[in-house]
Amino acid sequence: MRIETVAEKPILTNLQALRGIAALMVCSYHFSYLIQAPWGAIVFSHGWLGVQIFFIISGFIMVHTTAKIKTDHVKGARTFIINRIIRVVPIYYLCTFLMIAPNLNDGYLIEHGRRLICSLLFISPMNASIGPEYGMPSLVPGWSLNYEMLFYALFAISILTRNLKYTFLYSVFIAAIFVIPLLTTGKFPASYQTYVPYHFNYLNVLTNPVLVHFLFGITLGLVMPKISTTRNVKVIAMILATILFLAYITGLAGIPFHIWNDLLYCGLLVFAFLLNDYGNNGIRFKPVMVKIGDMSYSIYLLHTIVIIYLKIAMHKIGIGGLIPTTGFFLFAILVVIAVSYIFYLFVEKKLTQYLKSKFASQTKITTPS
Repeated sequence: MRIETVAEKPILTNLQALRGIAALMVCSYHFSYLIQAPWGAIVFSHGWLGVQIFFIISGFIMVHTTAKIKTDHVKGARTFIINRIIRVVPIYYLCTFLMIAPNLNDGYLIEHGRRLICSLLFISPMNASIGPEYGMPSLVPGWSLNYEMLFYALFAISILTRNLKYTFLYSVFIAAIFVIPLLTTGKFPASYQTYVPYHFNYLNVLTNPVLVHFLFGITLGLVMPKISTTRNVKVIAMILATILFLAYITGLAGIPFHIWNDLLYCGLLVFAFLLNDYGNNGIRFKPVMVKIGDMSYSIYLLHTIVIIYLKIAMHKIGIGGLIPTTGFFLFAILVVIAVSYIFYLFVEKKLTQYLKSKFASQTKITTPS
């Protein structure tokens, strides 16, 4: 049986499908209160781990998409950050407005103006001492974008360091995740919820151990091209990683939930999907799952908005509130997918393409954005 180096044909369709799965995990987690049966909590109560999967994928993708930057690092860094801003910011701003629009006449800007400003600047409002959010933005899923934009800024700076790019990134992340917390608290980082009364409160965001998922993604980006394996190994890795992840996320394995276990099981899952993504001998997801991955950003941002407008619509037709049943849970998920698909095709995709044609590099991007 031919052994393939994973670098032979990097077609990241599985990774894109995993993005879709991660987005649906978060959506299901936020809608799980609609399921009254005990199994609902078992299956969906830890769907927030989809965010950790996003962070790992983000770390990998940034390494993968910038690997060809060998010269003109200033232009490379500028193109990188412009592309990231175009990809993330306009759609997030639009969805934030859609979220707050029903409340604008109720004094929202007066009461929550500071939170809105922090949201638009990708700064945690720091009005709560529980991490990793440290206070929610106007659009709840946006808290993770505070970390994404921080990561993009650090990655852009790393490109400017040329051959020291990964030395810079590892040094910064190790200092932030381990050194500073150990020096200031004397404790090994073990919880996302940690709060330290730094003189500069935002330092809690800059040192939150959730950042370790980006670091793991960077590591995957560096080591995957060096791995050679057979189809049997890829299939076994996919099956085992999926079983282990499902056993962990449902609590059936009895393994405690904490940062390092999250990293282990989410990391193994991303690794297994990637392993099957390279070469011709791996498992491939169906196009429908890849399409859901394509619109995962829309699903992630829109799902809490959809449920708000669904409540408004139901109230207008005389139904008092959401129906707490499994059927309505599934209906809400399908509505989110349908709305997200339309939004992706006619807003996200077209707006992103237009802005890139106006402001970004014309270099063709062949990897998932």
